[in-house]
Amino acid sequence: MTFYLIDYKTGEQSPAHEKQINNYKSLLVQMGYKNIQTYLLYIKSGELVGV
Repeated sequence: MTFYLIDYKTGEQSPAHEKQINNYKSLLVQMGYKNIQTYLLYIKSGELVGV
């Protein structure tokens, strides 16, 4: 089973956003979840970025 972690952002792209979602993913891995795909969705531009 694959889990999808999507974080919605309203501003411009930033390396801090990638760091934040990777921290979220790390916590989920510690909780025992596997196969986590992470994405950032920038609302203003409509861009979906795989992290």
